[in-house]
Amino acid sequence: DMVKAGAQLGAEEQAKMDKSLTDLGLPRSVTAQISADVYAERLGEIAAKSKILDEAQGAQLAVLRTFLGLELSEAPVAKAHEAAFGETYGDSCKQVLGVSGSIPDEYFDGLDRLRERLGLSELAAKKQYAMVGAAKMKEYGERAQLTLEAQQKAAQKRETLPMGQSLAAEVLKLVEYAKGARLLSSEGGRDVSAATLAGQFSSSVIKELYRQSLLEAFSGSEAAQNERLFSSLGRVAAVIGLDAEDVSEIHDEIGKLIFEQYLRKSLKQAGGLAERDEQFLAQITGVLSLDGAKMDQVVREQKLEFVDKQCSKIFSDQTVEPAEVTKLRDMAALYEVDLVEDLEVNRFRLEKMFAVELEALIDAGDLAQGDTSVLEEVCEGLKVSEEKAAEILEATVQKKAASGILQAATLMQASRADEMMEELETLLRFATLIPGVVATPAVKPQQKQEMFMLFQASALGD
Repeated sequence: DMVKAGAQLGAEEQAKMDKSLTDLGLPRSVTAQISADVYAERLGEIAAKSKILDEAQGAQLAVLRTFLGLELSEAPVAKAHEAAFGETYGDSCKQVLGVSGSIPDEYFDGLDRLRERLGLSELAAKKQYAMVGAAKMKEYGERAQLTLEAQQKAAQKRETLPMGQSLAAEVLKLVEYAKGARLLSSEGGRDVSAATLAGQFSSSVIKELYRQSLLEAFSGSEAAQNERLFSSLGRVAAVIGLDAEDVSEIHDEIGKLIFEQYLRKSLKQAGGLAERDEQFLAQITGVLSLDGAKMDQVVREQKLEFVDKQCSKIFSDQTVEPAEVTKLRDMAALYEVDLVEDLEVNRFRLEKMFAVELEALIDAGDLAQGDTSVLEEVCEGLKVSEEKAAEILEATVQKKAASGILQAATLMQASRADEMMEELETLLRFATLIPGVVATPAVKPQQKQEMFMLFQASALGD
């Protein structure tokens, strides 16, 4: 009654109230609540008449708090001031955050003075400011979402966005606004934003905004804009409302995608990955804060996949070409891929490739009597044992020699002596590679004898 009557709240009145409360014998918690309720009621009456406290009203409320034994920082008092003047402060925030371009420092100074005059706690003021900021940021988010949808439609039609439309640019505008509005800050080295798009857009849209803007930056031609985005990834994640786990998940996905696409092209080049390739991949790892061990595994998987495809391609063609087998061995050695342990290439294919490459070496005259060291590299690359290599060598030479004898006999019958001699010269080279007699039942002994005599006569003539 004393407060409502507007009586002087001096020492005498204070003593009377203390005595009344003592006589009632109420617990401290109850009297504190009564005091808070009385203060809130009086504050509400003032706020109903004036949304801005003048100095006289502020002084009057200060006296009332002292009389009631309250502090401005106490939760009930702070809550009462927020209820009475939070909207007023929010209206001023709208005016400040509605300024286009850079917001002058004096505008923020004005908000600080208003907060103090209204008796708002810093927490309540930040809450109002963030609410207004979030509403403004939603406008930027809506423009970014429209660009995202246009991008998705264009992708479905295999078209490109019209000139000037860029999701990365829209996202950067959002970051710039949040930065200029002082919504962005750093806590423990991590970017945080007082207001975000979280809760205003679905989680899937927010993730896609981040994902697609990042993909656009990696594939786009706007170098300066791309660099701005890469250097602002922490702030981008903060303003759109992504947590560290979401960011890491998207970075891993995009990093793996970029690595795979890049490696599929670069692994084909002669000599394998060049220094510039390693630098590019390291840059991607750094920009996206990727786990180095995980990305090393991606590189390894791509090398395995590349060599595996080369092997499959060899057997998908009509004939197995020796040059392709040599290329496969070289690639496997370069990328440290074991055809058996890593790719589980079956024994039939390994021996078939060995036989093809072996035959090419024989035809080229690269195998010498008693020296098959040239085969060691082939055996090692194709995982063929020495015993099996010797077996395939003998079978291959036997087959080629038998075919050569038959061809020589045919040439002799056709009176093509010079060509026959060339065939027999080749047969001599085969004979140095393996011991024993070559089985040629299709050639009669008389024909063999005649060919021998002709060859001997030619040799004596030389």
